[in-house]
Amino acid sequence: MRGSDVVPYGWDDAFIVVGGLPRLRRLPHEALEDYVLAVVEGREGDMLAMTLPYE
Repeated sequence: MRGSDVVPYGWDDAFIVVGGLPRLRRLPHEALEDYVLAVVEGREGDMLAMTLPYE
C-alpha cells in the first residue's frame, strides 16, 4: 500500500504540495532539501523555480 492509497498526496508520491492558497505548487521530492534551504535563506525566486504549477 502506498501513502497516496490511504490519503491524497502521500509521501510515496513523486511530489509534495507546497505554498499557500491560492498559489499551491508541486515540489519533486528530490528537490525538498534545496527548497527548505531556499525558504530559510529567503530565496523566493529559487523556491518558485524548483516547483511546478499545481493543476
